[in-house]
Amino acid sequence: MEIIPVIDLLEGLAVHARLGQRHLYRPIEQFGGGRGNPRDVISAYRELADFHTFYLADLNALSGRTPQWKLVESLVSCFSGTTFWMDAACHAPPPEFSGRITPVIGSESLPGGMPQVCPADFILSLDFRGGEFLGHPALLEQPEEWPDRLILMNLARVGSNLGPDLDQIGALLDAHPKRRIYAAGGVRGASDLLDLARSGVHGVLMATALQRGLIPRGLLSRTGNFS
Repeated sequence: MEIIPVIDLLEGLAVHARLGQRHLYRPIEQFGGGRGNPRDVISAYRELADFHTFYLADLNALSGRTPQWKLVESLVSCFSGTTFWMDAACHAPPPEFSGRITPVIGSESLPGGMPQVCPADFILSLDFRGGEFLGHPALLEQPEEWPDRLILMNLARVGSNLGPDLDQIGALLDAHPKRRIYAAGGVRGASDLLDLARSGVHGVLMATALQRGLIPRGLLSRTGNFS
């Protein structure tokens, strides 16, 4: 099961996400030097394991502003050999990022359902706040249009101490067994990772538990997989 560290980017800084309440996000403290520098945060993650994929959430873009492409360019240049997944609210990455950035399209950014044209390798994030789906209901009725990789994002559990919603995750896995599904939101520690591995998810997006040292190093392989 792949572990994908998350970096939420706001006004050039890496911020701590909690419960999806973006107006309350503050620069990350006590991890990566405590200044919210995105490069330092990624470097701190890589001291835990040699993660080969990172997830970037561009909160500027997600709030209707211009994506932080210059910041992303600096991260892509600094961490060669690393792949970034990026949610920039349906903004396509510039051509120079080809092969280094995989676009994530969140359902909350798709008020009308699936867009007419999607990148061939994009990842769809099915966004929820608790049991409330964030997006057009028609999207859930178009599974034949979904890509191979799906993220089940529960914003109500991000940065919380609630644990992942295993029932919600299990239902998606049962309904779509041939897709690669990644869980996001609520991981508290090793026990939750074990439950997710048993559920059959392909990977997990996480931040808080890694930053707080709640995942023993012995449970992460050299490349950052849960083992």
